[in-house]
Amino acid sequence: MQIKTMRVAFIVFFTILTIVFLAITLPFLKAAFLAFTLVVIFVPLHNFFLKIFRFRNYISAFVTTIIIGVCVVIPLVVLGTLIVIKTGSFLEGFASEVERGDILQTINNIATSVHNWMLSIFGSAPDVSDMIAGFINLMKTAGRKFYEFSPRMLSTTASVIINFLLMFLFLVVFLAEGTKLNSWIASTVPFTKEHWKEMTRNVRVSITSSILAALVIAVIQGSLMGIGFWIVGFDHPYEWWIIAILLSIIPVVGALSCYVTASIVLFTSGNVNAGIIFLILGIGVVSTVDNFIRPLMLRGSIKIHPVLIFVTLVGAVKLIGPIGLLVGPVLLAIFLSSLQIYRREFTGNKS
Repeated sequence: MQIKTMRVAFIVFFTILTIVFLAITLPFLKAAFLAFTLVVIFVPLHNFFLKIFRFRNYISAFVTTIIIGVCVVIPLVVLGTLIVIKTGSFLEGFASEVERGDILQTINNIATSVHNWMLSIFGSAPDVSDMIAGFINLMKTAGRKFYEFSPRMLSTTASVIINFLLMFLFLVVFLAEGTKLNSWIASTVPFTKEHWKEMTRNVRVSITSSILAALVIAVIQGSLMGIGFWIVGFDHPYEWWIIAILLSIIPVVGALSCYVTASIVLFTSGNVNAGIIFLILGIGVVSTVDNFIRPLMLRGSIKIHPVLIFVTLVGAVKLIGPIGLLVGPVLLAIFLSSLQIYRREFTGNKS
């Protein structure tokens, strides 16, 4: 009885300590996970520098971190900042010009054309004045959302600076101490070495597959928009195709900002049919590509049903933002690996 009581007390005590520990480490988890992701991708580069610097871990890790920061992290941050700020500025400025009447006549002509187009297709359409008012409110709301989003994610606030510094600090430590840290965790967690190797292998595959899926999807989405640029008659469609691919790398807002902005340009130039076609292409094809291709690619690498992957991706993005596209598959891989280990070791099912 005493042993049972001690066991229950220990479980309660351990649970409380675990909750406290998670609460303490929660502010650092995003930075640590981003650093861990970069380590998985760039560990071959670190190993290359280890040979050059005669296996001095921290020197090699520091050089690798500088290269990653200069060649990967900083360009992505700059690109994301420009996209969000420029798009928000364009949308709010456009709405202000419409309200002042600078291009109100043009918008009125466009709304009238859309009104007539809807009448000819559907037999009914909203009033032109309601369409103009709704369009202005949409532009103002979208611009405000972009401006609200950009300071939280991309401006030089103290929290963002601290998170980036933490990420680079974690990156140096993970690169330099990765082998020792992995051995320590393997000896601490209640898994055998074989179980731990299986789990880490699945996590590594999940991360690399997620990155590869993001690049493939960016190429596909950008190419679809490039075809759209060529069809509707944009000047220099090949240049816009490259820009669309680069923008599509950014999760959630990348492709969206590209085809919405292009549609607005077409509308304001009076090419209503082309604007509607491009918007339908963006919403109906470009944005849905992600929902089909990403689960299929991840399924092929980690043998998971696409519906489960889709639900995990959507839930992770809704819970923690765009980084959920990386975190979701990793957590799913860990969860399913744990289930497979439990099934194999404790139920007698070896299949």
